[in-house]
Amino acid sequence: MLRNLYGGAITCVIPSEFCDISKVREVPDHQECFAHQETDRSIIVEILEHLKDQTDSTAAQYYFKDLADANGSQDTKIEEVKLLQPSDHKNSSLDGNVVCGLVGNQVVSKFRESSEAANDVKIYLAVIRLPQYDSDILITMNVPIKISPTSSSSTAVDPECVFKGSGDLPGMATFTELLKTFRIVNPALFG
Repeated sequence: MLRNLYGGAITCVIPSEFCDISKVREVPDHQECFAHQETDRSIIVEILEHLKDQTDSTAAQYYFKDLADANGSQDTKIEEVKLLQPSDHKNSSLDGNVVCGLVGNQVVSKFRESSEAANDVKIYLAVIRLPQYDSDILITMNVPIKISPTSSSSTAVDPECVFKGSGDLPGMATFTELLKTFRIVNPALFG
């Protein structure tokens, strides 16, 4: 489903099963947040200040570590980092801008629950570097791989919807489609 982000200044495809969190709770103006109720997956798009002190190849790692710190991650592992070529995201609206991708895992507790309630979460992360607007766009998708029986998610999530460990990486097709369809429609968004 094509979604209008930031009042239509950015568009991308996010499946209709992902609900707009701003309809449930307050979301900061620099973020757009979506969650899938049955799987506890979430997608977050953030407009952040351009990290001038990070190279294009280290920006994704910086944001991943920052996210792990903010989440109080008990264990963090980066599986892959790569600068995406235009053929990887097939997105002409990003031509001339660097897109760096990262796949990793974090062991985190929701809502600052106890460490026993920590879930193993696969993180897909992309950073779109926009130095001409002094901005970085951070896109993350969180995909629970293993949910602790003591997590608040254990009663809310359908156990059949949690990744069982075979086949393609869980959520990768959704994340790839989001990147392929991501369009900056109105650059005035950046000031």
